Order: sequence, then structure tokens, then C-alpha cells
Amino acid sequence: MQFSTWSFPKLAVVLGTVGMLAALGSSYLLKPEYVSKATLRITPVAAQPPSLNEMIRQLVTGILSRASLSKIINDPRLNLYSEERKTKPFEDVIEEMKGNIQVLFVALPGKAGARASAFDVEFTYPDGTKARQTVQALVNAFMVQNLSSRQPEVLDVLDAASQPVQPRFPDRGSITMMGLILGLICAALISMIQRARNRTSISLLASNA
Repeated sequence: MQFSTWSFPKLAVVLGTVGMLAALGSSYLLKPEYVSKATLRITPVAAQPPSLNEMIRQLVTGILSRASLSKIINDPRLNLYSEERKTKPFEDVIEEMKGNIQVLFVALPGKAGARASAFDVEFTYPDGTKARQTVQALVNAFMVQNLSSRQPEVLDVLDAASQPVQPRFPDRGSITMMGLILGLICAALISMIQRARNRTSISLLASNA
């Protein structure tokens, strides 16, 4: 493609468009990450309960155990990490799932915060529907874990597992914008090179006159 006679506006339009399309196309080659989230609330039964955060940590420890995660991974309705299980040791798959689970404490406003504590359960997965179903499985596991404890607390669901519509990653809008910017930078560089060459040619003509 000959750029030597093109003006900067034309270069900017063409290379900016090419950069945008190339960036957008490449974003579809990246593995998407969908995030589903549910919010749970724990309310102690005892008059003087232990730390609410400690209660939640104990529940999380049980949920992230090998037995608990193995049961969810091997659930035929979910069939999580099917490709990874073909090539990786199962222990590595469990560690990968642990890395995709987040439990985040949530502040409760007003008087409720004195006697209750809430936390979000998040799971990241390439399939949005499976992400939601897995969060629901984790919520069920929290309920079972709580009921199996010596002194079960009141554990209820404030927000059910969400159905992610758009992937958190890749951010195609940002990637497309980066492609546009790179295209404009290339157009500016080519335009600068053209101007430098034109000035050199004019100088040579003037010296030979």
C-alpha cells in the first residue's frame, strides 16, 4: 500500500480503522472471563458470639477444601475444567479453581452491622452460565457447611448468583480504542517521515539549482 502521497487525515482514517478492526478481531482470540456473584449474610445465634469474620473464615476454609471443590468440579451438570483435566493433575485443577474463587467481606450499614456480617462469593469462568451455576453450588456448600458445624449460625442469601452478560475480560471497548490509538500513532509517524523526506528533496533541489 502506497502511503507516500497520502495526506495525514487520510492516513489517520485508514490506519486508525485498520488498527481498530485488528484489535477488535484479536480480542476474540482471548479466553473470556465471566464473573458471577452472590451475597450471603451470617447472623450469630449466641448472645456473645466469636468474631463474625472468624466465622466466615472457618466456613471459607471448609468450602475451599479438596473434598468440597472436588465435588463441585466433578458434578456432571457443571463439568468444570474439562479440558484442563485432560492435561493437568487434578490437584492443579483444584488450585486453579481456588484462584478463581473470591470471598469478599461486605460492610452492613446501620444497626444490622453490629449483629451480622455479609460477604460476596465470586467465581470467574470462561462460560457465564457455568459461572452462575458454580456460584450457586458454592452457596449451597456454604449452607451445608454451616449446618454441619457444632453451633450453626443463621446464614441467608441477600443476593442470588448473578448471570453475567458481558465478560469482565477482555474489555473489547478498551482494546479497540488502543487499536485506534496505535493506528493514529503509525499515521503520525508516517506523516513525519514523509515531511522529512520532502524537506530533504527540496534542500537537494535548492543546492543543485
